[in-house]
Amino acid sequence: MNLVLAMVLVTSWVQVRSDAFVVKSPVGEERALEVLEELETFYQLVGRHAFQNIRIPELPLDVLILEPHEMERLGPLYEGEAISVEGYYQKGIDRDYIVLSSDLTRGSTRIIQHELAHYLISRALESPPTWLNEGLGEYFASAVISGNTMTVGQTPRERVNLLIAGPLLPLSELFDVDPTSPHYNEQDKANLFYSEAWALVHYLKHGPYAEQFQIYQEELRRHDVELMDFLPVTIRDLEVELAGYLRHGIHSRSLVNFEGDVEIAHSRTEAIDRAWVDVSVGEMLLSTGRDEEAAMYLAAAAGNDAVRPRVAYSRGIMSRMVGSYQEAREHFVDALIDDDMGPLAAFHLVQMGEGRIPEVLSTLERASHERTRDPLVYLALSEIYLNELQQIRELVLLAAGRPTSPPSAGTSLSQPSSRSEPSSTATAALTYYASGSDEYLEYELASDSDDGPRIRSLVRPIYPEELRRGGVAGEVTVDVQISDRGEVIGLWLISARPDIFSGLATSAVRQWQFDGRAQKVRVVIRFRP
Repeated sequence: MNLVLAMVLVTSWVQVRSDAFVVKSPVGEERALEVLEELETFYQLVGRHAFQNIRIPELPLDVLILEPHEMERLGPLYEGEAISVEGYYQKGIDRDYIVLSSDLTRGSTRIIQHELAHYLISRALESPPTWLNEGLGEYFASAVISGNTMTVGQTPRERVNLLIAGPLLPLSELFDVDPTSPHYNEQDKANLFYSEAWALVHYLKHGPYAEQFQIYQEELRRHDVELMDFLPVTIRDLEVELAGYLRHGIHSRSLVNFEGDVEIAHSRTEAIDRAWVDVSVGEMLLSTGRDEEAAMYLAAAAGNDAVRPRVAYSRGIMSRMVGSYQEAREHFVDALIDDDMGPLAAFHLVQMGEGRIPEVLSTLERASHERTRDPLVYLALSEIYLNELQQIRELVLLAAGRPTSPPSAGTSLSQPSSRSEPSSTATAALTYYASGSDEYLEYELASDSDDGPRIRSLVRPIYPEELRRGGVAGEVTVDVQISDRGEVIGLWLISARPDIFSGLATSAVRQWQFDGRAQKVRVVIRFRP
């Protein structure tokens, strides 16, 4: 039995959703609502006061509460093996994730706050150093919430005791720790690293260098900088000051209160199938490069009709990664009906030159009318509208009997990403080995041999009626890369006269099927009124 299917037969799942979060839980509605309330309270209080002016993704943060045995397999990897953790944050391709163990039925506030702090930090700082990321996470994880007030600057006794009981990690080593380091992953060393990172952040926020520390963080938003460039002390002096602060001054520092009204907007609860969890896990694994595991979870979810469009989107991403154009196109088209991923699927289709599909435009315009914050939607819409304006311009020039401008040499969003690559057949000696016609269409095929792949399935390009009635002929030349399954996996526009025929021809050629032979060929298409 499939491993994913075997572990879901006895578990019932509930989903609680607000505007900012969606919590999927196997431990009941009450616990899911508690987690959502903790997330919203921390997010609204800390986000409002400590992380202002950051861009939050359009899609809600996906929070997964998983059984411990599944957490063990899905946790972050260290030396090729998943490490045991109670929770972690993962930045994804299109949305972000927090994963929590279902064992944390109570007392999980610290872990929730730590991981949610990572989410906010990742949106404020593109690539913060690990010591700062974890130090801020621990700093905010120790915050205490009472009603609509959050108090930060607490000094957990166990952290302080650990640090004053033995030597501190030299700051030069602390600054060098990254997610691959033993001090980040091995428990005995990680305890010291996390504690000291917290202590340094606490000192920098509450000690004499608070202003310089704030400037350092603001500069990190723009480019990589070093902390010591902003402090008026040497690294050795800072080590001495930190040790003294831990022994004599840390408990005397004043606390900081964040206050405000906390409101959970548009919260709703529903029972869900495990498929909704599987697709989230698959997406998360895909964002970390664990493609085989991602495919397993996505396959388990694909049998559920309600989830299938969202699965199709992830499969479209995977197909684009391996250069399978036709499969990616089909998956993204299937994903257009998904409420969350439909606009992103439309964006990818525009990138792939499929902006003329009516559902692509309607999906993007619907998202725009709903005032989406996703800039990719407006970028894709702009490209479609610019292409339409160019077509109108071409028609006006043709109607006036004036020559149209030659095709642009630049790469457009609506052309496949491979267009910027040079064509290997552009200057080589070519042999025309096949030709044919279909109603108003004539075509020729050429390659560097006289025995290239033949067309098995031809999709006729659209020929606008106004152009046919006006007697406007056209010729388009493209180079196409064919896979060993006969699919078009790459396309380069060589010329189009007039330019209005370029999109009409390329949209059709991408759907042609050839004999199963990996080869690059040239296609010349002539439109005859």
